[in-house]
This record gives sequence, structure tokens and C-alpha cells, in this order.
Amino acid sequence: MRKTRYQEKFLKSIIEKANIELGDLVEEKIDLEIIELAKSFQSEIFRIKNNLKKFNNEYSIEIMIIDNIILQYIWFYFFITKSSEDDNIKSKVNLSDSEAIILRHFSMILLNQFKTLKSIMILSESGFQTQTKILFRNFIESSEKGIAILVDEEYFNYYFQLPANNKIETDIWNKTNPTQTAKIVRNYLENFGNEEFYQIFFDIRKSMYDEYSKSVHSKVGSNILDAFHFKDDGEVILSLIDAEIKDYKDFFKKLILYANTVSQATLVILVKEYKISLNNFDSDGKFFLNLYKINEISMKSYLVK
Repeated sequence: MRKTRYQEKFLKSIIEKANIELGDLVEEKIDLEIIELAKSFQSEIFRIKNNLKKFNNEYSIEIMIIDNIILQYIWFYFFITKSSEDDNIKSKVNLSDSEAIILRHFSMILLNQFKTLKSIMILSESGFQTQTKILFRNFIESSEKGIAILVDEEYFNYYFQLPANNKIETDIWNKTNPTQTAKIVRNYLENFGNEEFYQIFFDIRKSMYDEYSKSVHSKVGSNILDAFHFKDDGEVILSLIDAEIKDYKDFFKKLILYANTVSQATLVILVKEYKISLNNFDSDGKFFLNLYKINEISMKSYLVK
């Protein structure tokens, strides 16, 4: 990337001051190369270009499915904002004031959801497995908080309350912590009429949450596992430079299952509880319906292969 005049001046001033402070301690003076080295050295260590090519080849199907899921989340955001801001759509959907407020707050969570999904994919490209697990657990929590505020008004009132003191903050936490949130989500989803599916879904969700919590809390087992590189010949080494793409097959299956299931639940809630019918959005609604069907078939085909 070409540096601006300001950047050039800034870098030169840093080097000039560093050389003055070093004085006669070193014979060879600092130049711009040491700063340029920072980026090129990281690129070599993490093999960014090589990893990206390998990642795109090995996980092309997973990338396609997750990209479509991200687009589906973006479309939810589009529907929600249109339902409260576009006069033509507003008259068709006819949200109550309280529903409009809840959806406006939900859209904030939604924005972070698809940004987190994209961030997971960016980190995966460089083989940063621990960091993807940390973000996945965050995605689980934000997704379930999103569903909870949509289906439980009392939860919404607690969650978006600004605490005036520590006692109120503790009370809010007790009502909205991940365990309480998961209970609300589970109770709602089990009434969808597909209890067996959601039982399996929540069993898998619990194992994921527990596993990725180890990365969040930097448990020793997680740190050891993700610091190793498993070579093709069976050798296991601690590795900095040989940071090859790790096996993301299992990780992506879990991510696709979870993100797509939450997306399906969100659609049902928006239609059932908020009367946001896709018919109200004309060609945009038809586009989303096509996208939804592609995602549904893709997920089923992918998970059984």
C-alpha cells in the first residue's frame, strides 16, 4: 500500500527520534526497512497468501454455504429496517410501537452476528483456530440473546436496561446470563413442533459451547492443542512458521448447523410473531425465499455427505 505524505513524515520522525535516543549505543542506524519488515515478516510467518489459496481450495463448499448464510442474515436486517422506515412497507407490516422498538434493538445484535460470522471466516483463512472458537462462542451467545429479546418482552426490558449501580447490573445479569438465555430459547424452539430436531440441536450446541469456552478462558488443554501442528507423517510439533491451515471440517459443520438453524428460527419468529411476511417485499421477498431454499438444501446435503 502506498504511503501518504503524512505517513512518510510520521515514520521518518519516529526513526529520527529513535536514532537520537540510541546515540552511540549502536553503530548501524535505523532506517525505514525495520518498519517495513513488520508486515512482510508476519506475512511470511502466517503464510497469508499460501493459506488463502489452500483454504479456498479445500473449503470451497463450506465457504459458499457460509457466505449464503451471511447474506441471509443481511437480508433479515434489510427486512427489519424496511418494516420500520419505509412508509410503503410499514403500512403492510403494521408493527406496534413496542414491536418496532424491539426489532430496532434486535437489528443491532443482527449486525454483530453477520460481522462475527465474516470475522470467523477471515481468521479461518490464516489458520487461527483458537480465535475462531472464541468468536464462535460469542456468536452462540449473541444469537441466543437475539432470539430471547424477540420472544420474551420481559427479557428484552432487562437486557437493554442501563444499570444505575452494581446491584442493578447484577440483577440484570442474573436474568440475562447465557444459562437463562438458553432456557428461554430452548423453551420457545421446542414449541415449534419439531422437538426431536431441536433436542439434537441443543445437545450439539451444548457440546460446542462447552468446548469453545475452554478457548475463551484459555484453558491449558485448548492452548496446547491449538499451538501444535500435526504433520502428515504423524509428527506433532509446536510451530510458529509452519502455520498451515488446520482441519476445519468438523468446525465448519458445527458452524453451518448452528448458524443455519438460528437463521431458520429467526425467520419463523419474524413471520409468526411480528407478521413480517415475505410477500410484503415483492421481488426482494422472492429473492430471499430462493436464497432460503438454496441454504436449506445445501445444509442438508452437506451435513449428510
